[in-house]
Amino acid sequence: MMNSSLSSLKQLLKSLLLGMLLYSLCRFLFYGFNFSYFSHLSVGELCLIFLAGLRYDLSVLLMINAVFCLFVLLPLINKANKHYQQFLKHFFALSNALGLLLNCIDFSYFKFTLKRTTAELFFIRDDVGNLLPQYLIDYWYILLIWIGMVFLLYKFFPKRTEAAPLKMNRWINFLGETITLIIVAPLVLIGIRGGIQVKPLRIINAAEYTDARNIPLVVNTPFAVIKSINSDYLVEYTYFKKDEIEKLAPFIHPANAKEFKKQNVVIIILESFSKEYIGYFNNGKGYTPFLDSLAAHSFVCENAFANGKKSIEGIPAVLAGVPSLMENPYLTSVYGSNQIDGLGALLQRKGYTTSFYHGGNKGTMGFDAFAKLAGFANYYSRSDYTNEADFDGNWGIYDEPYFRYFAQQLQKTDQPFCSAIFSLSSHHPYPIPEKYKNKFPKGTLEIHASIGYTDYALAQFFALASRMDWFKNTLFVITADHTSLAETPYYQGKIGSYSIPILFYKADNSMTGKSNEITQQIDILPSVLAALNYNESYFSYGNSVFDTVQNHFNINYLNGIYQYIHAKHALHFDGEKTNAYYDLSMDSLLQNNISTPDNIAQMEQEKHLKAYLQHFNAALIHNQMTAKSAK
Repeated sequence: MMNSSLSSLKQLLKSLLLGMLLYSLCRFLFYGFNFSYFSHLSVGELCLIFLAGLRYDLSVLLMINAVFCLFVLLPLINKANKHYQQFLKHFFALSNALGLLLNCIDFSYFKFTLKRTTAELFFIRDDVGNLLPQYLIDYWYILLIWIGMVFLLYKFFPKRTEAAPLKMNRWINFLGETITLIIVAPLVLIGIRGGIQVKPLRIINAAEYTDARNIPLVVNTPFAVIKSINSDYLVEYTYFKKDEIEKLAPFIHPANAKEFKKQNVVIIILESFSKEYIGYFNNGKGYTPFLDSLAAHSFVCENAFANGKKSIEGIPAVLAGVPSLMENPYLTSVYGSNQIDGLGALLQRKGYTTSFYHGGNKGTMGFDAFAKLAGFANYYSRSDYTNEADFDGNWGIYDEPYFRYFAQQLQKTDQPFCSAIFSLSSHHPYPIPEKYKNKFPKGTLEIHASIGYTDYALAQFFALASRMDWFKNTLFVITADHTSLAETPYYQGKIGSYSIPILFYKADNSMTGKSNEITQQIDILPSVLAALNYNESYFSYGNSVFDTVQNHFNINYLNGIYQYIHAKHALHFDGEKTNAYYDLSMDSLLQNNISTPDNIAQMEQEKHLKAYLQHFNAALIHNQMTAKSAK
């Protein structure tokens, strides 16, 4: 091999090796920052995960550096020229700085979502821009880590100093470098796709090396972002014939034969309210004394779960019964403008005044557009609130004054009404008004004091609302958008990390008791309509919690795995096959996979899940998520 082509190849390999070392460092730091979540892993399991991670690192490194590889291998006259070498150094460093930045973000952000960040980050850039300054303040050390890595990219970029070839050797070197480029280019393409297997490497392939819970440790963030950019377009599954799906999982809910009740409906969505924080569910140990007392006079769903891990996933599930079963959230997907049977739209048909309240900036995460789509005709945000003294400096208006404003607004609203409010003070950075700084227990996690503050705001809201004329004729639903930071193994796990409160309250104590059935956010819409005796048919993926005949379950999607919780079992499915099956009555931490091909209960649950997924994908693809369009 000619000297010039050998020099090019050496420079390329050394550059890629530098990148691989930094990506491995990122995985090690990701593990360290989130050690409590991965502390169950043995040394042997960690070694396998880190080795598997090299496949993902190489794939994304070659994606990011494909053009750099071309620049290094191009058969030029003198690539040792200092100006060209400076260009290569800057190009390599800046290209890889972005990939490393994405990895660094998840050092701290992962504990909120339990997944690697995906392309949705770029679709909610206004919200990211608003919170970035606070993020940099709270996690300044991560910024320093990233700067240090960028420094290493510049410091150890391999130098190339050979002299320009003699004129008579130029054509020989050109031929050598051309041959090198022809040989290396296909290898780069194979590396990008992760091997010579039939399908390119995907996030789901990480399940070949470890349990679903550990997939985020195998993959890296830039890989997750790149793979999710074009993942909106769903595959139309063909597990069953259409008439079989309608029998296995009916989605059209028939009209109720009883007289419709024109009661007000108020849905309160509490930011990040994991069940772990609520004393009612944890033998009195918690930070929510008011919610605990209210639960004692409510109908409580004791096995309730979220359908997603983010607010942008939780709001569609609660208000429109749309679960989050894609890499990117429904709101930012290509299907986000589909017609849906949202709760607001269904009740507008009955003469309801509908509204959605959120003390954040208008347009936050697209909530204003979605509220309209779901039939909430009136949207109120921070811009409609007249006292900027109550601004928390980050997200929007503090919960206590905004809940008071909400009650006063409802007093002026024509009845019957359906109104939803989404709190915000229990979102990072967990702001609390100065006058309440020492009022609430700080607990063991940084979120705990703000949970206490929001619970206090909720208590003040109910105290004020109870004196208003609409209160006694109102059905209240209280739930969370998703969970957040956790300190116990169960709530850090694949089951507990979705555990949220769902309770229904009426002032006349006509709605009390408990349900041990598996309940999920998408069950709220049919449950509310059942409580009102809704006398028209509608489309919903959930089932009323008050219906003891229907199949009750929870479904969510994370890191390429569908999780299906039914009765006392959890099933993990990758779209093609069941990866794991667990008995929750004995194994709530999902440590003992009991999946077998002849397990009847497992086969039945997989069958229902397949029917559900086939219908969900087809309904989104063909815009058939209303009772009218689905016929």
